[in-house]
Amino acid sequence: MVFRLCLKCLKPEDCRIKRVGSGRDHASCCVIQNVHKPPPNARGPDTDHERRQLQARATAANPMPRNASALVKSDAAENTTIVVCANTSAHFYLRSMSDRSVTSPDLREAMDELDNVCLNAADQQTVLLQRILSQLATMSSKMTTMNFRLERLEHDNRALTGNTNLLVERSAPKSNCVFCSIEDNRDNHFSGRCSRYFDPVTRTAQAMVLGLCLESA
Repeated sequence: MVFRLCLKCLKPEDCRIKRVGSGRDHASCCVIQNVHKPPPNARGPDTDHERRQLQARATAANPMPRNASALVKSDAAENTTIVVCANTSAHFYLRSMSDRSVTSPDLREAMDELDNVCLNAADQQTVLLQRILSQLATMSSKMTTMNFRLERLEHDNRALTGNTNLLVERSAPKSNCVFCSIEDNRDNHFSGRCSRYFDPVTRTAQAMVLGLCLESA
């Protein structure tokens, strides 16, 4: 399968799956290819910031069908994902999914071999211990990266929660009367016609309780 994706146009309706040999071709200007190494004329992002911007644009656009996205992620776990624009011939690199996992089959295999190795085979033990240390260092690096991402996600989640609460508070229905709540104002009266606080003394007392400006009350 060839997955078509346009990061320039960002048109979800133009993105489809083309089955090779089926004769079906849908309009699009970008193709995702999974390759082991980049082509000679490929140009990747110069900085991590550009790479994050590319990923954010691809995520925000979300042009691929759900099943196509899952298959691309599965293929990207082993190979490097390259987005090629047919209009501009520009190559963009997407970070593979391998840095989002802290599992290491090589570490487990080395530890199993170390358990079964002969106690007198010092050279073999040294090789296995070096493999284990190398895998542990790799996992430690991945854990540091994941912890940084989790902290950023927690910060974004708190900001999103705060903004959502603010929107809910501002969009909540309000009473026409500043002295009565929305539950108490059943007849939908205004402040000047409030029967509960009709004289200046009670109005001033209620305004002080609610923290309202006395001049406007």
